[in-house]
Amino acid sequence: MGWWPEGKPRVEQAVVLDVGQGGAAVVSRVAPRRGNLIWIRPVSAMNIGWIEGTVARISGPGWLGVLLGQPAEIGIRFHEVCAWEALRAALFGEEGPTTPELQPPTLPGPGRTGP
Repeated sequence: MGWWPEGKPRVEQAVVLDVGQGGAAVVSRVAPRRGNLIWIRPVSAMNIGWIEGTVARISGPGWLGVLLGQPAEIGIRFHEVCAWEALRAALFGEEGPTTPELQPPTLPGPGRTGP
């Protein structure tokens, strides 16, 4: 994940706890401030672009704990719907799922309940 504190880029490692099309929860030893713009992307798939969002919440040890290296949980709200390719890479790695039931479902058309 990365952000721009004081006009300089900063990139830090984070572990994804949960990810969906609207946002993600990550754990990191370094946390940006709530409300900051933030970008994330799976390390396992460097060909996928950065996903932009806003830090919606930070919970955990507090700022002192974060400064001492204790991890904080960071909630990120994406600015756009996260593409399936990025979700798949975050969840399964660059190769993605290998079983058919883990592929994205076929969505019904408008006004329909089935494919």
